[in-house]
Amino acid sequence: MESVHKINKVEVRNLQIEDYVQLAQSFTRVYADKDVFWTHQQIETLIRIFPEGQVVTVVDGKIVGCALSIIVDYEMVKGDHTYAKVTGNETFDTHNSKGNILYELKIKNR
Repeated sequence: MESVHKINKVEVRNLQIEDYVQLAQSFTRVYADKDVFWTHQQIETLIRIFPEGQVVTVVDGKIVGCALSIIVDYEMVKGDHTYAKVTGNETFDTHNSKGNILYELKIKNR
């Protein structure tokens, strides 16, 4: 018979900069065959400019999922666009709190 891990607590909350080490470890585990990474500075920037858009799922104190996003104007994403253009080359200076599209950020390759 297969052993089942009992889950005591599931939490969905905003990402905090203190979560960075665990987040980076998760990316390394999940994407072991790829060189994937978000820098501390990028995560710090996202939390500063749009804390509500950076969400983690935590199970028994361990991060098991995350969603990172910015808000942009529809004009930036309609038609032909690039990820680099929408994210300001991953500086996220394109974030506009008065924009009308929630843009989910992709995993970044180092």
